[in-house]
Amino acid sequence: RCPASDGISVGVDGSNAAGDGPAGSGETPCAAPPDRMRGGTLAHHLSRRRRTLSHSDLQFLLGSVVLALAGLFEIIMSLPLALFCYRILMGQQNVTFMVTISIFLLLCIGADDIFVFTDCWKESANIPELTTKEERFSWTYRRAAGAMFTTTSTTAICLLMSAFAPLPQITGFGVFAALAVIMDYICVITWYPAVLMCYEAFCGGACCCMSCERK
Repeated sequence: RCPASDGISVGVDGSNAAGDGPAGSGETPCAAPPDRMRGGTLAHHLSRRRRTLSHSDLQFLLGSVVLALAGLFEIIMSLPLALFCYRILMGQQNVTFMVTISIFLLLCIGADDIFVFTDCWKESANIPELTTKEERFSWTYRRAAGAMFTTTSTTAICLLMSAFAPLPQITGFGVFAALAVIMDYICVITWYPAVLMCYEAFCGGACCCMSCERK
């Protein structure tokens, strides 16, 4: 037994309120240790907040199945490109479990880059000085590519710092993840802008499904 706090006591069996303890004991049940309660609450909160990137998330945020599929394609294609550089160009033959974890890192970074470019393109429509699509694209590309280059370079440098780790698994993870992030940046400033402009030209940016008509 431990002393109740704040006038409220919670038993291990879930009972609460004073006098609601075991029959005949005459004692008031107490709460679990604060550190255990906080740990359990935090774990429960994180388990409820955890979410995995899916096609429906991209479709909802981008407003288009076409752009969502194009974004997922460029994220996925970053992996074989990074693997080519890792195994063929760098001669690293061991692909450990730590290397596969970089897939989840790439999903987060790739989705963020897609949202940045798309939001810049939508923002360009509200600038009166940009009257043509060419001017809007030029403004969007400079703004988005610069912002993504800053975040990509800092992330890649931090990952490359793990190359000095004494553990080979950590070294392989850092190098491969850095290559994957760089390949994703290259794809998101080449492949995705091309798909976005084709989408605007053929669909007018007005449809969110595959059955769009050319204007």
